[in-house]
Amino acid sequence: MDTNVPGAQDTFADFYQKYYPNVYRVCFSFMKNEADALDMVQETFLRYCETDSKPVGDRHEIGWLVMTAGNLCRNQLKSFGRSRRQELREEDIVSNGDTAAFELLQAVLSLPEKYKTAVYLYYYEGFSTAEIAELTKTPETTVRTHLRRARAKLKNQLGE
Repeated sequence: MDTNVPGAQDTFADFYQKYYPNVYRVCFSFMKNEADALDMVQETFLRYCETDSKPVGDRHEIGWLVMTAGNLCRNQLKSFGRSRRQELREEDIVSNGDTAAFELLQAVLSLPEKYKTAVYLYYYEGFSTAEIAELTKTPETTVRTHLRRARAKLKNQLGE
């Protein structure tokens, strides 16, 4: 993003404010502590600024940001031993005080990575299975299988 263009800083600030909560949730779900999550959020938005082929439209932007954040976090986790952990705080992810939604999101975030990504994109971001398949570079049938298995795991975990 060219910050020399008048108004470009306002545009990026709006973009950042719009997508920050989504990117933070993804980063925190991987990194498990606030400091590292914030580093990965910053790196994700930096990568967005540096990319030449920016996605167009809300659905593509959030998809690009979520996938990039996940990839950056995975790479970071591979690069050094991880022993620092921090509990997920309700105020980090739920702003309306809905504790049932908080408990459900905690359960989703505890799923294995392949299930967590599919569930998050499908239920929290509203992507179709075809869009998730394109983003994750997996067959659509695999995405549907991940969603089905994740629902079964959540049902067992939450006892409903």
